[in-house]
Amino acid sequence: MTQFRHQNIDLNILYTPDKKELYKRVERAVNLGYDAVAINYFVENIIQEKKSKKPKPTVVNPENIKLNKDDVKKLQEICPHFTQYTRCTWILSDPAAAHFAQTHKEVQAYDIQAVLPTNEKVLHMACNQLEVDIISLDLTESLGFHFKRTSIGVAIRRGLHFEIIYTPMINDHFSRVNIICNAQSLISICKNKNIILSSACDNIMLLRAPADVSNLCCLFDMNQSYRKATVGKNCLNVLSRAETRKTAKGVIMIQKISDLKKHQRHLIPDSSSDSDVVDLNSDKDEESSSDEELICKKAKAE
Repeated sequence: MTQFRHQNIDLNILYTPDKKELYKRVERAVNLGYDAVAINYFVENIIQEKKSKKPKPTVVNPENIKLNKDDVKKLQEICPHFTQYTRCTWILSDPAAAHFAQTHKEVQAYDIQAVLPTNEKVLHMACNQLEVDIISLDLTESLGFHFKRTSIGVAIRRGLHFEIIYTPMINDHFSRVNIICNAQSLISICKNKNIILSSACDNIMLLRAPADVSNLCCLFDMNQSYRKATVGKNCLNVLSRAETRKTAKGVIMIQKISDLKKHQRHLIPDSSSDSDVVDLNSDKDEESSSDEELICKKAKAE
């Protein structure tokens, strides 16, 4: 598995077909202190109704949204460890479209999978079933529903992360009020865990440095010890989950007790809990002892 050593990450740099503009956005992020970014491609109406005459939505190949090698080399002169990733965000309003998105080859070719649910039903499905890495929420308006602790808890246990986009707070008072209110509610239920902050802006002047972004978390009543993780550790966990999701569901290792090292001896159950340990030879010993008793009884009878 790849060891990600990035310190500050912005997982939502909006994609634009204009490569010069895209380079400016990424360059601005690197100059502010980010050593990794994810170029985000949105997919709307991923499933087409049978009666609809609208053309099916096309998904751009992830290799086509990346910066070219020359641009990456320029950025690596500023930040030697700079890395770019690709991200696909599905905007879902219908739970039936989720299966189509998860089986679409072009969609699954992206490094990071994210979903933007537009209603409570899709949010519940994303938390409990969808194989994604990020659940992005539009917090600029009233959601029309309350976050359910059970669904959010399941998503956290599954390793999913919730994304808060901070740039609408900077230039719009109405959006600022709604984001702060909704984010406080979300962070309270998440207990400060599995939260990431990203830009998702089309104006490079709205991008902020990692330290400034983490300081915004004080407006959300987030515990100070969790703030830096919103642009650091939590983003690394997203990348790790994304890679694991592509490679394997899990790994099981079987090892003999005799091969365990000294610092692994605590894994062996105590003698007080011998009932949990299965002895495969116990049945054979009981059978042999019962046979010996029968032979002795016959000898005495004779």
